[in-house]
Amino acid sequence: MRNLLFLNVNRKKKIVRPVFTAAQAKNRPFAKGEDEHGEFIACRLNNHWDAQLYGWYILVSPEDIPFVKRYNWCGNICGDSDSQHIAVRRRESINGHQHDALLHHEIWKRHTGMSADVIHRIRHPLDFRMNNLSLPVTVIRKYENHQ
Repeated sequence: MRNLLFLNVNRKKKIVRPVFTAAQAKNRPFAKGEDEHGEFIACRLNNHWDAQLYGWYILVSPEDIPFVKRYNWCGNICGDSDSQHIAVRRRESINGHQHDALLHHEIWKRHTGMSADVIHRIRHPLDFRMNNLSLPVTVIRKYENHQ
């Protein structure tokens, strides 16, 4: 497992450290914990051994565990050389065509009932607890202006 990832975000290097480590989880696929942002379950990604995020964990809220356990979630680095991000997704075949479902979209929709592009409030791309996800400020302002 790599201990650091270097992403290019707006032409600047961003260092991403694991949000939870295999040592902390004692190499179990799921581990319960709590930090200053609340309770979490750390879930190991199902990446292949040669993938960049092999052995990395994501954090989810305890109420999302039954949903997360139903699928194999994998993480990868996406984007071009100037703007990269981490995407955690599952693949699904619908009518013979492959579709990606992003974890942060799925969790947001489960809790709010609506589809939306969401952001990570505490800026860690592997923390998928609901209290870390929110709508971008521009979307919130647009919604408030239509009220």
